[in-house]
Amino acid sequence: MVANIPGPKPLPVIGNVLMFARIKTLKEVFNVIDSLLKEYRTHDAIGRVWLGPKLVLCIGNPKHIEKILSNPDALQKDDIYDRLGLIASGMLVRNGKWI
Repeated sequence: MVANIPGPKPLPVIGNVLMFARIKTLKEVFNVIDSLLKEYRTHDAIGRVWLGPKLVLCIGNPKHIEKILSNPDALQKDDIYDRLGLIASGMLVRNGKWI
């Protein structure tokens, strides 16, 4: 099923991690994800990247994002959020300020 989701061709072992290697800010993370969605997304705004052996789905459709974020099963975030600094005070808010 994952093979049907478009995305850049991953390298063995490291996947697409080099696309994120020089990123210094959260804005740059979103810019890379936005460019991936523009290039590889399906008609429903879904794309994929591999960060090493970990599959990451990029979702750009607000309806899908709302369903995911309002689902109680999605309350436990993956450690990738912590690495990117996305859960310190919330996914889009840090220290009470919009990122």
